[in-house]
Amino acid sequence: MPDNKIIALEKELERLRLEPAGLELASVLNKLAFALLHSDPRRAEDYAMEVLDLAEKQRFPAEQANSYRILGTINLEKGNFAEAMLCCRKSIEIYEELGDRSGVASVHGTIATAYRSQGLVDKALEH
Repeated sequence: MPDNKIIALEKELERLRLEPAGLELASVLNKLAFALLHSDPRRAEDYAMEVLDLAEKQRFPAEQANSYRILGTINLEKGNFAEAMLCCRKSIEIYEELGDRSGVASVHGTIATAYRSQGLVDKALEH
């Protein structure tokens, strides 16, 4: 049974799909993708990919960085280490351009987890 946060986000998404696509839609899609990371990674990935398309077309770099961070986590959990690292690097690049230190730190945590899962503890400690 979905939790209340997911239900609320899905209702908000329904409402936003009736309006022209914009920043609020991208934000809700990313929030929903993050909420579904562990319970429904396929849907989470679909939502994050939708945001990437929207964010690129309409220039929403913060949402684009968030999507890449989410996709990095999804790929890490799927065992796609190389793809996870690529997504994380793209996310960091955008967060750095935005001056978002918190975003950069969050992605470094994902990278550290990725290296640790590969048994590369020394590399993990670099992040």
